[in-house]
Amino acid sequence: MSKITFVNPPTLFDPTGHNYSHASVTDSPKRIIHTAGQVAIDQNGQIPSTFEAQARLIFSNIKIILAEAGASVKDITMITGFVVDYSSNTVVFELIKEFLTISGIEVHKPPQAVIPVTELAIPGCKLEILVVAAAPGGPRL
Repeated sequence: MSKITFVNPPTLFDPTGHNYSHASVTDSPKRIIHTAGQVAIDQNGQIPSTFEAQARLIFSNIKIILAEAGASVKDITMITGFVVDYSSNTVVFELIKEFLTISGIEVHKPPQAVIPVTELAIPGCKLEILVVAAAPGGPRL
């Protein structure tokens, strides 16, 4: 696993109660993985109707992508989300926290950006997530 340090200067607002960090620093030359923006489209081209179902499918797909690249959720160094119809009571932050939890233990709190948008490129999609991860080892693929 890569050595990832989350940076939260004590002179700034402590974001860890909101499930993120101000920055992440990855030590050593690791493979850096950037996912494309992931939207909730299953193998049959279907899009779930609810925001929560879309988020769960996206996070499941991201786990598959990371595994294929030799990484896991604990290697994530940044999460960026684009949310249609964002409101302060959106469940997106709880779903991200759930995504970052393995076997009931919260893995870590990488930096995050959740950006409200009016629409996404694919009609019906309510959420798009992309992640950056630092995987252990040298070339894999």
